[in-house]
This record gives sequence, structure tokens and C-alpha cells, in this order.
Amino acid sequence: MHEEVKKKLGGIDDNRKYYRSNYYKYTLLSAEMSALTTFFIGINQIFNCRWIVVAALFTSASITVFAAWDAFFKNKEMWILNTDTLMQLRGLESKIRYMKAKGIENVKEKQVDKLFFQFETILQGQHVLWKTTRESKEIV
Repeated sequence: MHEEVKKKLGGIDDNRKYYRSNYYKYTLLSAEMSALTTFFIGINQIFNCRWIVVAALFTSASITVFAAWDAFFKNKEMWILNTDTLMQLRGLESKIRYMKAKGIENVKEKQVDKLFFQFETILQGQHVLWKTTRESKEIV
């Protein structure tokens, strides 16, 4: 069972890193495009040039695309969900390592069943939260 928990930990941690990276990426891209839009509008007031207006329209439209992309994939929410699951699985793994350190002969079948039930509960809880997050109609 310990191998299964470690395997799941690796996958959850990869997911967590993926969503954290995407959250930062889209947040920074939106901020950069917003700043560029403001810059282009200001520069256009000085130079009154068509390509600057086009650039401002492009950067402004990009913000909408990045915001929609992030709202659809819910990177922040999924990052938090995976972090919570990771922490629960790490706690479970600590219990398993502790039991192993005490000696396998001291571990009763009832204790192993309890750990397995906790493992299944963590995974089911993550699935329920994942569904709830993905089904949410709210767009940030």
C-alpha cells in the first residue's frame, strides 16, 4: 500500500505544480497585457499612429483570452485542491512509515484496513471536489 500512496503522491504533486505554474503564467500574462494596453493608449495620444491602436486592441483582446482560459481551467482552484490532497496523502504516508518503523509484526490487519480506508477517502474526496470545481458555472 505504501508504494501506491507514493505513486499517487507523485501524480498529485505533478498536477499541483502544473496548475500553480499555469495560474502564475496567466496571471502575469494578463497583467503584462493590461500594462501594455495602457502604455499603447498613452503612446498613441502622443504619436497618433494606427499601428499603436492595433497593438492596443491586440493586447486588450489577449487579456480577455487569458482570463477566459484561466476561468475555464480554474488553475488556482485546481492548484489548491491538489495541494490539499497532497498534504492529506503526505500525512497518510507518514503514518505508514511510522508503522513500518515500529515493525511490521506489530501492525494489525485492522490498522492496515483503516489506512486503506483513509487512502480511499482522500481520493474520493479529491474526486468530489474536482467535480464540484469543474462543474461550477462561476467565471471569475
